[in-house]
Amino acid sequence: MTHLLLPTLRGSAPSRIVNVASIRQVPIDFDDVMLTREYDGKQAYGQSKLALAMLTLDLAVVLQSRVSQPTPFTPQP
Repeated sequence: MTHLLLPTLRGSAPSRIVNVASIRQVPIDFDDVMLTREYDGKQAYGQSKLALAMLTLDLAVVLQSRVSQPTPFTPQP
């Protein structure tokens, strides 16, 4: 969704992308990302928060080369 909104965000500069994360990040099990072997809600939550933080960092790198760019960041408690 963020990538779909980028043209609008660029046209509204200065703009920001805020992803709300958590300190409850856990390593992602790439052998079972969907946790089909053994579902654990805390693991799913932690994986999703780590993935969101990784997306934010990747988005910052992608947008860094643009002159007029949204500023992505992840505030944490």
